[in-house]
Amino acid sequence: LKPAPLKAQVFLVGPPEVIAFLEEDEEFLELFPFRVEFSPEIPYTKENVAYLGGFLQAEGVALTPEGLSALADEARRWTGHKERLDARLYRLLDLAREASALKHPLDREAVEKALLAREERFGLEEELYLKDLEEGVVALEVQGMQVGEINGLVVVEGPLPRGRPVRITAQAGPGREGILSIDREVGLGGQVFHKAVLTLAGYLRGTYASLGALSATVSLVFEQSYGGIEGDSAGLAELLAVLSAISGLPLRQDLAVTGAIDQTGRVLAVGRVAEKVEGFFRVCQTLGLTGSQGVALPKANLPHLTLRKEVVEAVAKGRFHLYAVEEVDQAIELLFGRKAYWVHDKVREVLGEFRKMENGEENPSP
Repeated sequence: LKPAPLKAQVFLVGPPEVIAFLEEDEEFLELFPFRVEFSPEIPYTKENVAYLGGFLQAEGVALTPEGLSALADEARRWTGHKERLDARLYRLLDLAREASALKHPLDREAVEKALLAREERFGLEEELYLKDLEEGVVALEVQGMQVGEINGLVVVEGPLPRGRPVRITAQAGPGREGILSIDREVGLGGQVFHKAVLTLAGYLRGTYASLGALSATVSLVFEQSYGGIEGDSAGLAELLAVLSAISGLPLRQDLAVTGAIDQTGRVLAVGRVAEKVEGFFRVCQTLGLTGSQGVALPKANLPHLTLRKEVVEAVAKGRFHLYAVEEVDQAIELLFGRKAYWVHDKVREVLGEFRKMENGEENPSP
């Protein structure tokens, strides 16, 4: 057989990082000279929601306006932004078909039940975790005040990522080692996590520069955490724990904290903020809502609060609270319940005492 002439266009589809790797080969660039990137998200507009409804109806899904609105809300949640929709329409189609099996045509209630069923299918680990909380196997306080302890927030990855609080503790004393991360020392902290600890140390040096070199050793640890830790979203919580350990002033345990920081004291946005808020809310529900509990988060994350209905209702009724902060001093006043300058003065006083102990000018109190 003789080869037949053929004219064809070849489209190679894949994630950007893979395409970038292949483009390092000159021969690949000769074969695939044109690169087009598609966003996985689209703006949340009436037109795009209407298009979503038309797509679902064309696929045989009957739905009410309330059902379409609920699906659009979930598409926003998947993007983690209130003004964007997930453009992966077939993911929404799968959810719509699950909801259609519960009610035809599907409405908001059917969508919510389908989502709840999904969570229950992947919920065994979360159920066991909450049971351990109730029984005291996991040590966590959501009331009162403690020195050198704070509730940070992390996300446990999996088929259904879940936010959880984690108890971060700090101990301070005279020394020259500065901030010592126990998690990093034993190999549990990743590079970004280590960067956050170094940034924290930079903030302390800048804020208390008048005292000279930091005459303190402060150990930090994520209690009852046995896996790898990565990311900088606990930076603000770690800093507050350090300030509490040095000053001896207690922190509120009814608030959880998430947020990265820079060396100047600005609070920076973090990822998965909605899941983190919901994780602490579930814990407070399990241990008992008091009406004072809540989460301190970066103000830059407000557009990302695509929260579940039960959390929104609790916030509206004043049973749970959200506090948006831009600067470290705002978080200090919120968590310590004192003016920031007063806390800083107390830290300076103790650091001065540590320096004297290091220099042998006085003996520590018995």
